[in-house]
Amino acid sequence: MPSFSLTNEASLLASPDVVWGQLVDRDSVADWFEGLESLSGSTESFSTRRATDRPCSCPLEGSVDALEPERHLAVTFRAPWRLLRSIALDVTLHPEDAGTRVQILATYELRGVGVLLRPLVRLRAEVALYRAVRAFRAAAEDESTRLRRAPRTGQQGFAPSRAASPAVSHDALLLRTAS
Repeated sequence: MPSFSLTNEASLLASPDVVWGQLVDRDSVADWFEGLESLSGSTESFSTRRATDRPCSCPLEGSVDALEPERHLAVTFRAPWRLLRSIALDVTLHPEDAGTRVQILATYELRGVGVLLRPLVRLRAEVALYRAVRAFRAAAEDESTRLRRAPRTGQQGFAPSRAASPAVSHDALLLRTAS
């Protein structure tokens, strides 16, 4: 099948656990994945609900292909689009002195008409990937800042707030195991 791949990477001023938490937290995905309204699913698969009613905004179904907490996540999205058959995302996290480096490999599998329009499809995919990485960086860094500023027990008599917990609940995770 005809396909193309894009890569992107970013350095985030957030620890790997915070970055991972943003990556797999169902409630936070809509904050950085453009046009996504909600995410639902089971242990091995998930589905999205898009925020718009445009023809290319139909729900995406996905599956978890690989999972190594705080290091690696691979997922594949499938949708009945006219140009694209699927999008496979391979996300790798690398701890750095100042935070975390995120590397993304996105592989787009094209349908028949998509091959003819490959340059336009590729350009749109590059823009979408850039926007997602930029928004993800902002969400992860905002969460890291929020956690640093959250009051801690024993400091000037403040008790920890519910929002100060860096742990993502098990039920809120995008996924728990890979098939």
